[in-house]
Amino acid sequence: MPTAIGVMFGHTTKPPPEFTDLSSFKTYLDVTDNELAVIKKHRSKMYSHFTIRKRSGGVRVINAPNKRLLFLQRGILDVFVKMHTPRKPVHGFVKNRSAITNAEEHLGRNHVINIDLKDYFPTISENRVSGLFRTLGVPDDVLEYLIAITCVGNKLPQGAPTSPIISNMISLKMDRQLMKFCKTRRIKYTRYADDLTFSTYTNPHQLFSNDTPTPGRLTTSDISEELISIILTNGFVPNEDKIKYFGPSSRKEITGLIVSEKVNVSRIFVRNIRAIIYDLEKNGYPAAQKKFETKLGKFGSLSEHLRGKISWISQVKSINDTVYMGLARRFNDQFPSNQLKIGHSKGEIRDLANWVLEKDYKDPKSKTFSQGSAFFLQDYGLITAYHCVEGAKSIEIFHPHEPSKKFPVTVEKFCKQRDLAILRHTIPTEKYLCLNIYDEKTKVEEPVRILGYPSFGAGSRLQIRDTKIAGHQRKSAVEQIIVGGKINQGNSGGPIVDQFDRVVGVAHKGGPDEAIDIAIAIQELKGL
Repeated sequence: MPTAIGVMFGHTTKPPPEFTDLSSFKTYLDVTDNELAVIKKHRSKMYSHFTIRKRSGGVRVINAPNKRLLFLQRGILDVFVKMHTPRKPVHGFVKNRSAITNAEEHLGRNHVINIDLKDYFPTISENRVSGLFRTLGVPDDVLEYLIAITCVGNKLPQGAPTSPIISNMISLKMDRQLMKFCKTRRIKYTRYADDLTFSTYTNPHQLFSNDTPTPGRLTTSDISEELISIILTNGFVPNEDKIKYFGPSSRKEITGLIVSEKVNVSRIFVRNIRAIIYDLEKNGYPAAQKKFETKLGKFGSLSEHLRGKISWISQVKSINDTVYMGLARRFNDQFPSNQLKIGHSKGEIRDLANWVLEKDYKDPKSKTFSQGSAFFLQDYGLITAYHCVEGAKSIEIFHPHEPSKKFPVTVEKFCKQRDLAILRHTIPTEKYLCLNIYDEKTKVEEPVRILGYPSFGAGSRLQIRDTKIAGHQRKSAVEQIIVGGKINQGNSGGPIVDQFDRVVGVAHKGGPDEAIDIAIAIQELKGL
C-alpha cells in the first residue's frame, strides 16, 4: 500500500490492490469499458457548474458531479483515505480536524501571519494529478481513467469529494518543506486547505524579508524570500490580497475565527445572522428569501443557510453558549418543523451538576449524620471528597429542587491520600448535568469560584463564592490548590471552577479553624 512517505520523497511505490491493473479497477468500481469511455469523452457534461460569492469578494466556481460520477468518486476516495496519512499541521479535509482545531494550534501566540493560496483547486492541473498517481505506482491504463473521474477542465473540480484529499497529497511536499523551515526557527505552522498560518511567541522577524512590519495587510515582498520560494516551487501562488500580520495587541483571526483566550466566532458573523433573523421576523420568509438570493447571489434555502451558520456557532462556542441559544430559539420560532437543538445555560448546568451528599456513620459513637457536596463531571461521573464518605454506613444524595427525593450511592473508586472518590449511582440522566474539567494547571491570582451547599437547609440554594488562587503546594505527592476564600463545612467535595465553570479542583478542607483553605487539583482524578 502506498504511503505518504513515498509521495513525499518522490519514490515510486506499489499501487493499492484496487488500482493495480485495469481489471481490478473496473471490478472495484463496478464499471464497464463502455462507461469508462463515456466518462473520459463526456465528463464535462457530468457536472453542474455554478458560482457562489466569497465573503472577501469575487466568486468561487463550484463543479458538482452528477449522481453516478459522485458515486465513483466516493469509491476512489475510500482508497485514498486508507493510503494517505495527513501531516500533523494539516487540518483541512482531515477526520477529527477542522477550522477550529487549526485555530486552536495558535492560541496564546503573540504574532500570527496568514497567507492565502490563490485559486488553490484550479491551480492543481491534470498534469500535477497525473504525476501524483504515477508516484503512487498507478499503471497508465488505470491512470487515464482515474484522471477522467477525478478531474475536469484540466483541473481539480471544486465540488468533487476526491479533490480535497488529492489536494492534500499534492501539497504534502510543500507542507514538509514549510515544517522544516519553521522547526529551525521555532515557528508554529498549520494549513487549512489554502490558508497557511504561522505564529510565534517572540518577534517573528525570520518570517519577513526585512524588519518586522506594522500589523495589517502585507505583500509577498514583505515575506521571507525563502518561505515564498517554497510556496512557488510547489506550484502555488500567494494571494496578494490575503496576506495579514497580527501583532501582540491585534485581534487575531485565523480561518474566519477569532483567536484570543479561546477560539471564537467574530462579532460581525453573529451580527449578520441577527440581521437575517430580524428580516425574517419583520418581513416574513418569502421576502427574506428573495433578498437573500438578490443580495448574496446564492440560490437554495435561506433556512438551511441560516441553520448552518447558527450550527457553526454551536461547534465553536458549544451548544450551551448563550449567544448560540438565543439565535437558535429565534430560528426555531421561525422554522418549527426544522428545529435546532438547544442546550442549557451556564446557570442551569451549574445548578443541576451540584448535589447535596448525606452520610450515616457505621460507628455508633460517631455523630450519626453529616453533609457534604458532590458534583457530576463529564467523563468521570459523580465526584466528591473521600472524607465525605469515609466510614459511612450508608450514603445518599439529593438535589435541592427535590430534597425529599434521595438516591442511594456507593463508592466505586477512591483514594484516601488524594481525598477523592467516584460514586456509583442510579440517578436518571435527565435529572443531572455535568461540568467539564479544566485539564491545565491553574495560575496564582487566577479568579475561581467555590461551589457547594455548606450548612444546607430547606430552601437553600447553591452557594457561589468568588475568590482567587492563592498558591499551589504538593503534599504527599498530591497536587493541591490553595484558595483565597473560605471552604466552609458542607463545601467539602464540591467543585472549584474557573471563570468558564470548568472544574479546577475539589474542595478538601478549610474554614475558620484552618490556616489555609485547600482543594485537590482535578488532575489527581486520573490517579484513581
